[in-house]
Amino acid sequence: MRHPQYTLSCKDVSRWAVQWMTQALGWTTLVGSVSSELLVQLLVRAAAEMRSLSAIVREASAAPSVETIRLALGRCLPGTPAALLPATTKALHTRLPKSLKRRPRTMAIDWHLRPYYGDRRTPGIFRGQPKAGTKSFFAYATLLVIRRGQTFTVGLTHVVNGEEQTAVMARLLEQARQAGLRVRRLLLDRGFYAATTIHWLQQASIAFVMPMIRRGQSGRRKADCTGTAQFFVARRRGWTTHTWTARPRRGGRKRQALTVTVDVCMAPRPLGRGKKKGPLVFACHGVRCAPRELVARYRKRFRIETSYRQLGQGLAATCSTNPVFRLLLVAIALVLRNLWVWLHGVILAERRESGRRVCHDKLPLRKMTYWILRVLDKTLGVQPGVVTT
Repeated sequence: MRHPQYTLSCKDVSRWAVQWMTQALGWTTLVGSVSSELLVQLLVRAAAEMRSLSAIVREASAAPSVETIRLALGRCLPGTPAALLPATTKALHTRLPKSLKRRPRTMAIDWHLRPYYGDRRTPGIFRGQPKAGTKSFFAYATLLVIRRGQTFTVGLTHVVNGEEQTAVMARLLEQARQAGLRVRRLLLDRGFYAATTIHWLQQASIAFVMPMIRRGQSGRRKADCTGTAQFFVARRRGWTTHTWTARPRRGGRKRQALTVTVDVCMAPRPLGRGKKKGPLVFACHGVRCAPRELVARYRKRFRIETSYRQLGQGLAATCSTNPVFRLLLVAIALVLRNLWVWLHGVILAERRESGRRVCHDKLPLRKMTYWILRVLDKTLGVQPGVVTT
């Protein structure tokens, strides 16, 4: 049987990228001769080359002045990041495979911080631990659905300073529910190890796996340890439970005492993984398997770290402090990544009797963004070269 052939062109990729964002944003209120399609083309073109929007507008002969584009974008953008979330969610959910909705899926949630070196009193700034020479960030949280060979970002939201983790997680899970997706288990990092977060997940009947934080006095034997340090003693293996009572703080005041109980998995460290001794310890709920198998399952969480590295390959540069505009740029970068994953799963995958085999080296992400760049250069009238006098 002869399989049908399909040639993927750079024009198709560019058209899909612009259409996904244009249909999701639904911009109608514009200035002068600036159409919504032209505005989206400029934004996607800036993302493809990781340059600023104003730099692309200056080079595009088919675009009006930078001030005209700035006014048009200002009229289109809503006043708050929360008002932009329905449009960005719709763009991320474009053409998700129907097979994702057939059964519950493993998902991962994490925070993504973009360093900010300006005034820390700027609206929309998130204050956190020192990183990249600053404590101020524009913070975002994403939800990644993990499937064999494919990982789609299905949730994106902004994070404001002082906001509860549970409120951010609730927004992301609601976005996944809107796409018809169900959670099998959540893979979280150690930043989510808090009594309030664990209690909220247990009340919502959501299975999770997260690393446990070592607290208390350490020793060579279990009897010499206090707190969670007893689970990090060398050669400990297997499953047990841990119960503790916490007094969460909110606004500088302690709240009512909260008692939570989690399953604890102590798994051996993989060979050659550094010089640390003791087991890998995980706090779990609704998950039971062999310790080595749990380590293999949790390793899938690092795919969300890969998605952040790929986000940087399609993120337009900006010095703006407008949190709505910055959220839009992050959404465009994630939509380009989702398009790349969709192309490999639907068009570029190899058909076999055992199923489809995804080969990401057929079309690297940077090559796809270069395709988009080439097509939009012709559309916008961007000429190569530098004019000198």
